[in-house]
Parts: sequence; C-alpha cells; structure tokens
Amino acid sequence: MKKVIYILSIFTLIGACKRENNPPAATGLTIPAGEWAWIQSSGGITGQTQTPDNQNITRRYLFTATEVEVTENTVKLGKAAYSIAKAKSYLLNKDTEFLTFKTADCPDCKLSPSDMVSLSATKDTLFLAQDANDGIEQTYVKKRDDGFLAATYMGIDLRLCPSPCCGGFLFNIEGRTYSATEFPAGFVFDTKKSPQKLLLKFGPTPWSCTPIPIKILEAKLK
Repeated sequence: MKKVIYILSIFTLIGACKRENNPPAATGLTIPAGEWAWIQSSGGITGQTQTPDNQNITRRYLFTATEVEVTENTVKLGKAAYSIAKAKSYLLNKDTEFLTFKTADCPDCKLSPSDMVSLSATKDTLFLAQDANDGIEQTYVKKRDDGFLAATYMGIDLRLCPSPCCGGFLFNIEGRTYSATEFPAGFVFDTKKSPQKLLLKFGPTPWSCTPIPIKILEAKLK
C-alpha cells in the first residue's frame, strides 16, 4: 500500500472554492519571499513523522508577497494567490493567523482559513498546523540567499566500512540524510559533538547510495 504523505499539495491548499458572506480579514502580513523546503510533517491519528528522507519526495514553496507556487520533486503543481488572515482557532480558542487562498479560476471566492501559520524568531522556519484534533503539523525552512544550506551534523556513520556508501560524517539537510568523508581544509570542527548546527555548500559525488554522499565545498558554524 502506498504511504500516505502528510504534506500540503497546492490542491489541498486551495481546496474547493466556496463563497463566504464574511470572509476573514487579511492582516497584511506575508511569508518572507523566497524558496521554502519541506523538511517534516508530523501528527495525525497515527502520530507518525514523515520527511523527504523516508518518503523519497521533495517539496518546495516559492513565496512572493502575494502568491505561492508549489514544486514536488521537479514538477510544478501550480500556484495560488494567498494572504494571511486572522480568525478564531478551534484548538487555541483565540484569534490566530491562518493562510487563506484564492485561485484564478475562482477570483471572487474567499476560502476558509487553511492552516495556522507561524514563523521562527529568525523568520527562516515556517510552521503550518491544521486547526483540528489530530491535525498535521508541517515544517519548512527558507533557502538562504548566500548559497549555504542549513545542516545538522548527526555524528559518524558507525558502519565505518571503507566505502563512500557507508562511513564518514552524517548530516541532515532539509529532511534528508547525507554523508561526507571529509571537511574542507582549515575548517575546525568537533566531530565528537552531535547534534550541531552548520552551514554547508556542497557538490555531488560519482557515487549513488544511501545516505546520499556529498563533497563539502565550504562549511561554517551556524
């Protein structure tokens, strides 16, 4: 049986358009423009956690001040106009910020609030949560403008066999596990301490295996 993937598609975001007599008022807030990568979904009836690693899927949201476009793997699923509106949360029992959407094929429609939305203090992590018991919570991270990717150093691959496919240092980057056999020359790093936050630039290797092997081009502490 195909696994159920607890991530938003543009179609579930948009939903079926319906008219409302009193649509929620937009706050004027927006999601910081740029590309956001899905890294985790959790919750639901089973409480399971899904990631790009265990689902073998990537998803990215490209936000502007007024629109969001969704790409799954390399396929563009579509785009929709969005706004952030304030409405009363069923779970929190107070006014809460929600994403709301409308589409080109229903320009006069207003949608009910979709997911509760919040940002980290640094505005580089986006949280979306369904306003329902056993709802799904999702996490996205923003792609940096300087070309570095946020990474979490997870320690040393304990298999330690003499092969690029098992051995070296392990990293979680945007929900996927990568491995590298060395750091750039001159980079000082305590490999015995994990987890640790890093910023990496990396390139591919000729190997194809799991975890995904990479060559680290640049590294710095976050």
